[in-house]
Amino acid sequence: MLRKYGLVISLLVTFITLLALAIIYPNDFKPVFRLPEIDLIGHYFGFLLLAAFVQWQLKLRVLTCVIGMSCYAGITELVQAYLGFRNGAWDDFIADLLGIASFGLIKVGVDFYQRRQLAHTNNEMDTNEQ
Repeated sequence: MLRKYGLVISLLVTFITLLALAIIYPNDFKPVFRLPEIDLIGHYFGFLLLAAFVQWQLKLRVLTCVIGMSCYAGITELVQAYLGFRNGAWDDFIADLLGIASFGLIKVGVDFYQRRQLAHTNNEMDTNEQ
């Protein structure tokens, strides 16, 4: 179970730890959340995690997920441009795309590594049988 859900468990532990620290020491975190870059960082990690979650739940091909999430990011920024209380920003859209692209690269890299390990394991098994 730990092997299967290890990443999810570690992300939850990290999130709970950061939340606890923010509650215990709220004044130490105030300057961080006032930085203008925090919005872009939020967009980047938000869309990286959203793309990972969508691909994990829907079992889409990586390219399909990246294209779909990119369209979603564009539509959300376009809609925000027409809302009175929000504004669509190019830098937010670019941060969204970078997060989605990072997910795609990480996923392709992990899949490549897993296929390579599987092929290596199969080659060792074939060698041992002979």
